Amino acid sequence: MEKYIFVCIGTNRLIEDSFGPRVGGILEEQLKQFSDVKVIGTMENPVHFQNAPIFIDYLKTEDSKLIVIDSALGEEEQIGDTYMNRGGIEIGKAFGKNFYFPAHWNIKTIVGKKAEQLKKGNSIYHMNKLAQKLASQIVEVMKEIT
Repeated sequence: MEKYIFVCIGTNRLIEDSFGPRVGGILEEQLKQFSDVKVIGTMENPVHFQNAPIFIDYLKTEDSKLIVIDSALGEEEQIGDTYMNRGGIEIGKAFGKNFYFPAHWNIKTIVGKKAEQLKKGNSIYHMNKLAQKLASQIVEVMKEIT
């Protein structure tokens, strides 16, 4: 049976960048009964630009399918849209930084407008709603394939 690790990228220090850890917390709770699924990156223990290299070194030792989840900025009409692609992702772009996080798959949800550049901000309610939507979709898929 295939093993999966979800790495949820973001910080617990900014509402605007807390999408990943919020999804991670929900997944950790709702997928804990599956021994072949692991979740890294929650509001309690986030994975972010500064500590990502440590996690990458750890994940190299794991024999699992790695799925990275992160937020992204886009156009207003894209807010709430989710995209899944093969491969890893570059993290830290919204903050003018760039670091490649390798993975088998990546999932990005648009949480705000590019023009805002995380200055205006989103409400906690908005971030929780988006996180719950994605986490619910992932849990449904994991129930079917594990």
